[in-house]
Order: sequence, then C-alpha cells, then structure tokens
Amino acid sequence: MKISYAGQNFDLTVNGDFEKSLAPNLPLTLTFKQNGRHEYFGQLPTTIDDSQQLTSQVVAGGIYFFQDWQAFSLNYADRDIAPYQVSYLGRFPAALVSILRTQKQSLDLTLKN
Repeated sequence: MKISYAGQNFDLTVNGDFEKSLAPNLPLTLTFKQNGRHEYFGQLPTTIDDSQQLTSQVVAGGIYFFQDWQAFSLNYADRDIAPYQVSYLGRFPAALVSILRTQKQSLDLTLKN
C-alpha cells in the first residue's frame, strides 16, 4: 500500500488484514486533520478489525486506528496517549514524518495500491 501527498508516493508497511479490508475502497483520498501535536488523522469510510496490538504508546512513523472515531492516524511524534488505546497497523517512512512535522491544520492524502 502507498500514500500520496503533493505528487510524492510513500510506501506503507501495514498489516495484511488492514490492507485487505481497505483494498475495495482504494484509491481513497482523505482529509487528515492535525490532532494533539503528534498526529494527523482521517476518518475511514469503513470499519476495520481494531483488536490488533492495542497500545497507548504511539511512535513517530507509526500508523494507528482509533475505533471510536474510525480514525486512521499517522503519528509524527512519540506520545503516551493514555487513557486512549489504538490499534497498531504499521509504519510509514521517515521522509513523510518530516513532511507532517512542517504542515498545518489539515492536508489531503491519497491511499492506493
């Protein structure tokens, strides 16, 4: 799976169940909103199995899912988000972490095969 921003494509490493559940909706452009000065999240149009590796410790470059908001999250900073827990879905490259750290309130990203 890849994510595209401003004409650049970035490879994502995600768990197979997540990729399989999202595949019928790809390509998918989402508006990602900045939250808590550590992540951008976009709302997915479909639910996914969120029981994978629940954690309250998120890391820069990590991809997570928060069931309550149907939020697909790209984290650009390490944080302890307790009492919340999110499902760990995978990783994205450091080059995209750097881009996210310099952005503002929201940005459009496209997920694709």
